[in-house]
Amino acid sequence: MNEIKIIIADDNKIIAQLLKKYITDNSKYSVIDIATSSKQQIELTYELNPDIVISDIERKGEIVTGFDIILNAEKENRKEKYIIITGSSKEEILIKNNYEMPSNVLEYIRKPFDFYNIIKILNDYCKDNKKI
Repeated sequence: MNEIKIIIADDNKIIAQLLKKYITDNSKYSVIDIATSSKQQIELTYELNPDIVISDIERKGEIVTGFDIILNAEKENRKEKYIIITGSSKEEILIKNNYEMPSNVLEYIRKPFDFYNIIKILNDYCKDNKKI
């Protein structure tokens, strides 16, 4: 099995830590780091080259949003894929991007969400990419 590298990016540190613990305790996956700001997300993504970034898209008090980071990664043809976790509706996200979900997004999950859905998405990604 090829281990996938996962980063969680959410300005709510408690949610990020709970999600990391859930993934670690309930799956074969491990989270290599947590980013609690857009700046930190950008730095960790370039430094650690994750396979998956589980990312909120809204960042309180920041100019660069998680969605900006996702769009930039798509434009640069970066390899990482994103799972969006957000309080925003899917319609709001699509409006921001001319009614298209960015091609590097595996899934959109609206908060509050069942953490098990993240494990399912990770399993599907690994199966589809022969990482299991």
